[in-house]
Amino acid sequence: MRATSRLGVLLVTLAAFTAADAGDRRARQAVPLLEEPPGGDLWALRPAAEQLDSIAG
Repeated sequence: MRATSRLGVLLVTLAAFTAADAGDRRARQAVPLLEEPPGGDLWALRPAAEQLDSIAG
């Protein structure tokens, strides 16, 4: 199965690191080929409209 979303890529990468830590030989060989998981916020979070201060006056 091919991961196409950022979340999917993150999950596959974390699974490979976990398997490598558990001693899986193939995962240990694959880990250097993987990209570093993205840091920081993956999605910009905004407050809901009702949480915003009114500027109407």
